[in-house]
Amino acid sequence: MGIIINEKEFTVGNLLKNINLSAKLAMLGIFALALFLLPTALLLNQGNQAIDVKQQEINGIPTAKQLLTLLDAYQRHWHESHIVISQQKNMSSALSAEISQIEKLQTSLLNTLTTSQAKFAMKKMQSTIDEWAELQRSLNNPAFTLSDNNLSHEKLMASLLDVSVDLLDFSQLSLDADLDSYQLMLSTFTRVPEMMTGLAQVRGSGAEFLATNNVKKEVMLPTY
Repeated sequence: MGIIINEKEFTVGNLLKNINLSAKLAMLGIFALALFLLPTALLLNQGNQAIDVKQQEINGIPTAKQLLTLLDAYQRHWHESHIVISQQKNMSSALSAEISQIEKLQTSLLNTLTTSQAKFAMKKMQSTIDEWAELQRSLNNPAFTLSDNNLSHEKLMASLLDVSVDLLDFSQLSLDADLDSYQLMLSTFTRVPEMMTGLAQVRGSGAEFLATNNVKKEVMLPTY
C-alpha cells in the first residue's frame, strides 16, 4: 500500500518540473498581470465613487441656493408683516410683493426637490408651505399680535432649516470627506442659515419690545 501511495504522490514541485520554460513564463506573466489589475481596478472604482459624490454635491448646490434665497425672503416678510401689524394696516405694497415672491420661490423649490426625488426634503417642504399658508390666514386676523407673528415666523424658518438638513444629506453636501470643502459647505449651508434665523429672531423680539415694551423670552444666537 505504501508503494502505491508513492507512485500516486502529487506535488507542486513535480508539476513545475514537468512544465517547460515558456509555460512557466506565461504563468508568471498572468500572475503579475493579476497583481497589477486588481489594485488598479480598486483604485479606479474608488476614484469613480469620489467623482459621483462630487457630481451629486454639485447638483445639490443650486437647490441649496434656492433654499437660502427663500430663507432670506421669509426674513424680509417677517419685517414687512411686523410693520403692517404695528401700524394696524390691512396690507402694504411691500408685503404684497414679498408674498408673491415667496410663493414663486416655494413652488420652484418644491418642483426642484420633486424632480431630484429628494423624498424626505420634499415632504418637509410641503409641510413648510402649509405653515406659510396658515401664517397668511393668521395675518388677516385683526387679533394676530406681534408676538404671534414672531412665533409663527420662527416656526416657519425652523421648518425650512429642517428641509435644508435633509437636502444636504441627500446631495452629500453634509458628508464631504475633504475637510476644506466640508468646512466651506458647513459654513455656507448650515451655519449661515442658522445665523440668519437667529438675527431675524433678535430683530423680531426687538421690534416687539419697541412696540409693546415687553419681551417674553431671550433669544440665543448660535455660537461656533
